Amino acid sequence: MRTGIVFVRLGLALAALTLLSGCATKTLWEENHFGHDHEPGTPANVALFRKEARPFVVYDERKEGSNKIRRRAYWINPEAPVTPNPHRPDFVSVATTNALTTIPIGTVPEPAGWSAVVLPEAHDFSLYVDGVRTGNYDLPVYIDAQGRIVQVVFTPFALVVDATIGALVVAAFGAFAMASGGGH
Repeated sequence: MRTGIVFVRLGLALAALTLLSGCATKTLWEENHFGHDHEPGTPANVALFRKEARPFVVYDERKEGSNKIRRRAYWINPEAPVTPNPHRPDFVSVATTNALTTIPIGTVPEPAGWSAVVLPEAHDFSLYVDGVRTGNYDLPVYIDAQGRIVQVVFTPFALVVDATIGALVVAAFGAFAMASGGGH
């Protein structure tokens, strides 16, 4: 009878260890736990340019938790499929616009040449060539890599916390078993 009680207690200890260990590490590695959202500002102040048939996008970006606006720029590959959000393009210097041709922006496309439609307060735009839409593009929304760095740095500490919790659970159940006479 006493052996059965010991096995029940041991089973409870193992169940508690399984359920309680890993909590700190799991919480640390929850998605988007430490990262900051980056999204287009409102208004986004989109400006479009091109070099031959390659569009160049410039817009205002806002980081979550900050009112600071950062001017961002990136190239679009018109031959590639449109990348849905969330995505972080390869950003380049805004100064690149100095050697590029401006793409006119309006609320309706131009009948000839390159043009774009950007609606007020919108976070996307459509490109047109000779009045024919060539693509609709969302401005980037993404989470920065700063959160991943925090997770990597704090993982060893979280593992120590998890191991300590596990050891305390086993010790508590062992002490309980010893006190109730299950250690003979």
